[in-house]
Amino acid sequence: MLVLAHGRDVAYPAVVDTEVFRPTGLASVREFIEAQQAPLSGVTKKPVNRADSDQELVDLVGKVLQSPQVLSAAQSLIARASEALAANGLVVRPPGPGNGREGEAA
Repeated sequence: MLVLAHGRDVAYPAVVDTEVFRPTGLASVREFIEAQQAPLSGVTKKPVNRADSDQELVDLVGKVLQSPQVLSAAQSLIARASEALAANGLVVRPPGPGNGREGEAA
């Protein structure tokens, strides 16, 4: 889902590599042009996938975990696990009213 890269002896800056932060379409063209012009203009912009602190890293990982790509993968894994369990005669029901789990002794 993601790759985290950082220096050998330092935790930050850390770079999160994942599909979520990879530009597509016109955004990729714009990013490429800006990267080419940066040395000439002297203006550098912090990459959106770079964390310089614990909080920034938590925020980046949170964005990845809430992304449509990760949610889709998680839903697919849950569906496949449910199918595998059903094939073995097992049924998993979430806790809640009406499924016999409410009020059970611990």
